[in-house]
Amino acid sequence: MVGVPLRVEEETLIKDYLMAWNVLVEKREVFMERRLNAKNEEE
Repeated sequence: MVGVPLRVEEETLIKDYLMAWNVLVEKREVFMERRLNAKNEEE
């Protein structure tokens, strides 16, 4: 694996987690709508 860092700093993991969480919060309505549509299609 050329060019792939083997060590990830804890600070980087926290930053990435918070960025992902913020996207979920910001796009909550979109995700919920898709989830409800998928659930309704299963039934």
